Amino acid sequence: MNDVPVIDDVGARFEDKLKIGRVAENEIVAWLRSRGNGVVTVYEIEHKSGLGPRFFGKDRAFIAPDILLFNGGGRVLWCETKHKTVFSWYRIDGCWETGIDSRHYDEYLKVADETGLPVWLVFLHRTSTPSADDLKHNCPLSCPVGLFGGDLDYLKNNISHRSDKYGPHSMVYWAHKTLRKLADLKDVQRDAA
Repeated sequence: MNDVPVIDDVGARFEDKLKIGRVAENEIVAWLRSRGNGVVTVYEIEHKSGLGPRFFGKDRAFIAPDILLFNGGGRVLWCETKHKTVFSWYRIDGCWETGIDSRHYDEYLKVADETGLPVWLVFLHRTSTPSADDLKHNCPLSCPVGLFGGDLDYLKNNISHRSDKYGPHSMVYWAHKTLRKLADLKDVQRDAA
């Protein structure tokens, strides 16, 4: 039996996904630090309650982004990091896209309002070979890799679509072209080494 966590998102156990996500978060943190930023990670998970990081506001708790980021110029912002194996091909618009759970997205908007701090979403995409399902639908044979992101203030006005019909599994998606490429994959991996 192989003890290496499964990288394919399909069928991976929660613990394996968590390990893979933590590796990606560590790589992103190392990349951010290599650019002179101070970083406070807030992504501890309470396994007994099943709750992730929380920000306690005036009246209630919110799901918190993973990181508080401090640059040398006194700017502070939240940063939510996401590890993705590969972009998805959105057939309706003919573009690559990525996304997050809509409940978390809505909470991050509230954290931004409550704290007055910007919230960035950052996606680390590792694989240039599209999924087998996307290849069946005549997508390009290669998709983007690297570190991509954007400020929620910008992203909330540039949503590709929402899949709210899926209830607790609904998602918010952004087209690749609306995200800013922050770094090549090799640069993120190099800075984490």
